[in-house]
Amino acid sequence: MPFDDNLSDYEDPAKVPQSSQIVPTDAQMGGSDEQKTGSISGHIEGLQGLLPEIMLKNKDKSPVDFTNPDDKGDFWMENIPVGKYELCLDENDDFDNQYSILKGKVTRIVEVKESSTTTVYLEVKKI
Repeated sequence: MPFDDNLSDYEDPAKVPQSSQIVPTDAQMGGSDEQKTGSISGHIEGLQGLLPEIMLKNKDKSPVDFTNPDDKGDFWMENIPVGKYELCLDENDDFDNQYSILKGKVTRIVEVKESSTTTVYLEVKKI
């Protein structure tokens, strides 16, 4: 159809939103680049110098993050994507037969929530 200066075939531009009036949201643009994250903090009481490897894994057992506690038994994992994970507080079996578990679980399911910290506690005693 050849170009025609007669706009009668088209909607009135005054009644149709123009691009300068449209503000797209993240949902309209396919989401945000910003990933929702949280953190995990914890304490292992009774280590007596042992620094076990702490491993955070996806459901398929692939590693997400790892750390070791400081000399007081405290540990942190930051900027973890929101979701459920398996947290192992003794990935390399350092506790083995040398420690008994007094309180808590060595391996547990944890849920990381947006902008919050999930806290875990484990108490062990050297045998």
